[in-house]
Amino acid sequence: MNGYIKISQLASIMGISTHQIRYFEEKGIFDPAFIEKNGYRMYGINEIYEMLHILFFRELDISVKDISILKKTNMKADYLSILTEKKDDIEKHIVKLKDLKKAIETTIQVLDEVKENNESFRYAELNEVKLKILNSYEHHHNINAQDMLQIIKEYSNYNLLNTVQIYDESKYYVCVEDERNFDYTLSQGKYIYKMENVNSYQKAEKKVAQFLKQIKKMSIETEGPLLIQDLHQASITSSDSVTIKIMMKVKNEKS
Repeated sequence: MNGYIKISQLASIMGISTHQIRYFEEKGIFDPAFIEKNGYRMYGINEIYEMLHILFFRELDISVKDISILKKTNMKADYLSILTEKKDDIEKHIVKLKDLKKAIETTIQVLDEVKENNESFRYAELNEVKLKILNSYEHHHNINAQDMLQIIKEYSNYNLLNTVQIYDESKYYVCVEDERNFDYTLSQGKYIYKMENVNSYQKAEKKVAQFLKQIKKMSIETEGPLLIQDLHQASITSSDSVTIKIMMKVKNEKS
């Protein structure tokens, strides 16, 4: 009959196998328009649209069983409820993928920077960064696994690759970037920084003291707090030490 196609042609149009079409038929969620006397299954335009709907639901990871229930009830409210739920799931997944993409980009940048590092002072123009304070600790406190467990409850592992520590006279504050829910803003401007490899908190404190002493000797005026960025990504190639970036915003660099 003109205007109808065979199962192999339908499979070709949809980019699926004839076995998959037969499976949907066996499960009762799809039928041919009619079957010819010679046994050929024939499909029309309505069946093409029906298959598009089924494949759309399968792409959303809706089970064949649930598709069958939807087709039997045929309630618009049920369709809307499932689609709304799937939309929310996709939006959460997009956020996670964006975090992962940012973590990959940061790791590439860190590894390139560490490769070129000769432990000299450098300058960088930084954009404004919004930070969420996760916790604060006394200077003598080493962050341990229990601290990380508390921190990780609200943030993905990818964000934890980008922690920044804000230092004041008695405490340091562990932060992550968070554009939506932030406590502190690092202002845009020129920053002086130095990268160091450390394997203990005591060594990190020593490097901080050296950093402050050296920029004072260089007559570089700074403003705002001292910052330490933990570049854990660099430890991918070395597990016995961590690279840190010590930095401060330059107020007025004297010649």
